[in-house]
Amino acid sequence: MENYSIKKRTYKILEPCESDFDIDESYIVSLDDKRYILTFVKEDFAYSLSAKARFKNIRKDIKTLTHSNILVPRLVDIDKKNYVYVKELIEGHSILDEIILRDLDEKIIETIFDYSYYARMFGKMLDFFPSNFIIFPDGKIVYKSYRTRPYDNKNSFEFVDLRYYLYSDELIDYLKKEHLPVDLKRKKITNAVNKETLLLTCKYRR
Repeated sequence: MENYSIKKRTYKILEPCESDFDIDESYIVSLDDKRYILTFVKEDFAYSLSAKARFKNIRKDIKTLTHSNILVPRLVDIDKKNYVYVKELIEGHSILDEIILRDLDEKIIETIFDYSYYARMFGKMLDFFPSNFIIFPDGKIVYKSYRTRPYDNKNSFEFVDLRYYLYSDELIDYLKKEHLPVDLKRKKITNAVNKETLLLTCKYRR
């Protein structure tokens, strides 16, 4: 497949890319010299969910995210018949890139706590791994995915993902696994990470 058309707009398919959900199929596409992500929503056999049902749920989440205080990619196009959506392609310096370079400005962590709160207000969690958030030059932070899941306090940002925003063992293990730069001089002992996550949670969690 070289092209995909929605109404009278024809997107040129350039290359495969990561999808919001692993079971879906996504491509970087171009239209009028601009690049987007086009996604084919698939059936989820593990949970016996048809593509139609999943597409309906994803559209609902997109609408909720778009009207929340969480910055997300703009929904560009939608093909209801074939369960396809096209969204803005968000590229740039991620929070993970920033962590690799230096300790995070606490304002960034505060923003992610805010996003956790906004998502929790509609019973959802985002995928809070730091590579999923892009820092714009003006300081705004965009969640580049539409991926959500039902809220689970035990697996929330504050109790799980926050540790990846600090120079913890969890972060170092991930960096080594992905062959990314590691600065062991910045490593924080477990007790220090536990204390910092607790202090940040008490300060910013609503």
